[in-house]
Amino acid sequence: MVNLISDPSEGTSSDLKELILNFNSSLTKNWSGKIGLRRNLVNNENINASVGLNFKNECIDIDLSLSRRNTATNLLPKDSRIDLVVNFGNIGSRYGSSKTSKCIIE
Repeated sequence: MVNLISDPSEGTSSDLKELILNFNSSLTKNWSGKIGLRRNLVNNENINASVGLNFKNECIDIDLSLSRRNTATNLLPKDSRIDLVVNFGNIGSRYGSSKTSKCIIE
């Protein structure tokens, strides 16, 4: 639970009481999912909602997430986003590691 004090420079004229929920779950050895919700309890409306899926193994980490900001201020408009992040790990780590990597590209 979060209490925010009003700030006219950000377009908010009243205090906010918010509930923030985040749920992360491991689905399998390599797959995980997440769901998030940020809700204004005073106006009874969702501020932000998100959902994501992640695949991770020794060679790669892929994160796909969707998010929606449902409220607008003077600085931030309503917004929907799709984010895709790809991180490569252990590629080319043939030298300097006692552990043999399965991600070596030759």
